[in-house]
Amino acid sequence: MMKLITCSLFCLVAVNLLFAQQFYIDSLQREAKITQNDTLRLVRLRTIARIYAEINPDSAFYYAEQSLKLSRKLNLKVDEGSALREMAYALLNKGRYPRALQTVLSAMDILEDPKSENNVLTGKFQGDDDLMYRFAAPRAQRLSEIAFAHQVLGVLYANSNNYERSWHHHLLGRQKAEQSGNVPLQSILNLTLNRVYLQLGKMDSAMISIQMAYNQAIQSGYKRYLGSILLNIGRTYAAMGNTSMANQY
Repeated sequence: MMKLITCSLFCLVAVNLLFAQQFYIDSLQREAKITQNDTLRLVRLRTIARIYAEINPDSAFYYAEQSLKLSRKLNLKVDEGSALREMAYALLNKGRYPRALQTVLSAMDILEDPKSENNVLTGKFQGDDDLMYRFAAPRAQRLSEIAFAHQVLGVLYANSNNYERSWHHHLLGRQKAEQSGNVPLQSILNLTLNRVYLQLGKMDSAMISIQMAYNQAIQSGYKRYLGSILLNIGRTYAAMGNTSMANQY
């Protein structure tokens, strides 16, 4: 009976969270539709795409594509690269690996050009949860997006069982995130890098990377992926044969 009650409570909480999230998305969609401010519309489109990224890749792709069109209209090159990277991530989650690869490489072509820093959206907007920190310098924004793109490449190769290339792109992404000063992004890259190390059987490196992910999440206060980080600490302990610590995490 207790197990059933626990499940029921969990399901009720999950439904309430999904309802609240959908309410927020609906609000963003209305604002994106009615605002006459193209800059604000772009921010809202990007935010919607990011929310949908891991729950509805079709919608994520649609809104990322809309933000791509608007970025090109406004001649915002870093944001154009960001939109392409977001589209690539949606394609990745749809299992469209060849097109995802082509799209993220197109993003890299734009982002690796330092001149793209001359055209970038800056400023912080209400309700905008953006890991890019648009109030940061344009160079930091561009480096963060390059780091994101390397992560997409890393996950693409991991999903294709090419863990050595995945490891390579994760390290490049982490390096760019460090150069940008984007601590939340460093945490996310260390989280996905941990999974690659586990697949490669490099347990010590796996533990180091996931502990770094945890410390960076706490340091930055960005705890969106903290549950996944704790779970992966447990998985790493389990892979090392420490069942007691694995259960604890």
